[in-house]
Amino acid sequence: MIARMCTVGMVSAAMLVGGCETANQSPNTATDAVIGGGLGAGLGMMAGNNIRGLNRGEGAIAGALVGTLLGAAIGQQSDKADRNNAQMNAQLQSVQEQALTTIINVNNSNGSTTPVVIRRSGNQYIGPRGEYYNALPTTDQLRPVYGF
Repeated sequence: MIARMCTVGMVSAAMLVGGCETANQSPNTATDAVIGGGLGAGLGMMAGNNIRGLNRGEGAIAGALVGTLLGAAIGQQSDKADRNNAQMNAQLQSVQEQALTTIINVNNSNGSTTPVVIRRSGNQYIGPRGEYYNALPTTDQLRPVYGF
């Protein structure tokens, strides 16, 4: 009997999650909603045993619904935190890449300039064609390779 009530609660939770699912809902929301529904069903059965006028089945269904809603809300907050962390990590990586990058403008014989992007890697600098320099290269060092 108890197993049947838990099953009813879990099915109710799964149906509620499935009915509310959107294209951009992430796994935390759905998982937390199902877990909340299961826990809510169990707590609802206990409440149904102890609250006058409420039986275990009704308590399991009510608990599953409330637990699913609370679990989904917790999951959404977790998803939002995950997205914020991912954005901050991407911004940090971009700033780090910019800090390790230098652009040297090479003056050409016709008066134009060619920008050459140099990337720092440890104690060395790497040019666009994969060549290594022990120090930041000068315009004169880059002109034969990138200028005209």
